[in-house]
Amino acid sequence: MKFNKLLRYLLIAAVLLIVVAIIGKKRGMFGKPETIDVVVEKPAYRTLI
Repeated sequence: MKFNKLLRYLLIAAVLLIVVAIIGKKRGMFGKPETIDVVVEKPAYRTLI
């Protein structure tokens, strides 16, 4: 009985932790933020072949 209760609480805690990690990753709380790299240079006339 005691083992079943402990197992149930551990499973619930693991699922909640995974859900919080997924939501946190999507919101940018964990890991590297998703950014877009943009190259900026001075305008110049070029010929296209």
